[in-house]
Order: sequence, then C-alpha cells, then structure tokens
Amino acid sequence: MLIIYHGVRKTASGSIYRISMSLLDLDTLQLIHRSKEWVLGPKEDYERVGDVD
Repeated sequence: MLIIYHGVRKTASGSIYRISMSLLDLDTLQLIHRSKEWVLGPKEDYERVGDVD
C-alpha cells in the first residue's frame, strides 16, 4: 500500500510543507520502505520567501 503524507517544518521565516511517501505491506501493514527525501516541496528561494500562501 502506498501512503502519501505531508509534513510541516517550522522555521524562523514560517512553515515549510513537504510531501513524502511510504510503502506498507498489504497484509501486515508493516513498513517496507520510506522515502529518504521528500518528493514535493519548496527548493528555490522564490518558493520559500515572500507572499507564497
């Protein structure tokens, strides 16, 4: 089962929202793999600074 989830990191300049993924066994719901890197989130300065809401 593929789980897509988001996380929030609080910083001095505001919150950063990121999306990541995990893979669970269908029978036991045990974690098989969790992505080490987030798959969607701000990278460039213009995505994090200014009026980004």
